[in-house]
Amino acid sequence: MLITTVIWVFYSLDASSGLTLTACREDGSRKPYSLDAGELINIGHNAGIAGPYKFCLAPDPSAAGSFEGFANAVPVRYQGLGNVLSGNGLPSTIEVSFDDPKVGPGKVSNFAVPQTLQKLEGVYKFYAPLNLGVNSKIVYDEVTDGWSDETLDKVTIEKLKLGATVSNSLPFDIVLSGYPVDEQGNQCKDLATGKPVGLGSITVRAGETSSIELESTGTITGLDGVRYFATAVVTKDGVTLRPDDTIKLTGIKATVSGFYIDEL
Repeated sequence: MLITTVIWVFYSLDASSGLTLTACREDGSRKPYSLDAGELINIGHNAGIAGPYKFCLAPDPSAAGSFEGFANAVPVRYQGLGNVLSGNGLPSTIEVSFDDPKVGPGKVSNFAVPQTLQKLEGVYKFYAPLNLGVNSKIVYDEVTDGWSDETLDKVTIEKLKLGATVSNSLPFDIVLSGYPVDEQGNQCKDLATGKPVGLGSITVRAGETSSIELESTGTITGLDGVRYFATAVVTKDGVTLRPDDTIKLTGIKATVSGFYIDEL
């Protein structure tokens, strides 16, 4: 992304330029990646000399305007952008080159001669989204614990329900699952069978916000918390994660039923 303010705007001229990013690595290798064939950064003059003029260079033009400070940015398709950071480790530097910049054509009155146009200059912000292929998997894993106390330790839990509100802004579905844990962080086991106790699973669709409830499958004691997972499997090529894509779990609430035993 770039913001430009240049002198040709003063003369009400349009301008255009290509762009190449070159990934330079410590081993001396240099890999250039240019805009797609036929794509140009076209700079008008409608915002006046003060500008700014904003552009979003991305494989997906719909990304334009979705980042803070870049509302109404002009989209420029740049399929090679996702390759700039690819390879063995990150590049040590990224060179920015404007290819064959041009001003006009257009009619200009009172043009001062000689006249040297200022350099093409700008402010850049680079975002590095993940471009995922089919069968790529993302797993979000978190533990909510510290529940154990004198009262809960004396409860034999026959049913544990975990409720929450889930917001999924990812471009694909996620599956939520989990299991109860003891004070050592181990998965609780059924008192009768000795098998690990789970909380089942539920699917939250892409872009959906919904209330969910997971329920345990056995009788347990020594509950200290819950470990839960949000798992996403990509089912089509070209899916890109943006910096503002999130999975949010709020209003997490656990309820238990069973029986309480205490010494008199």
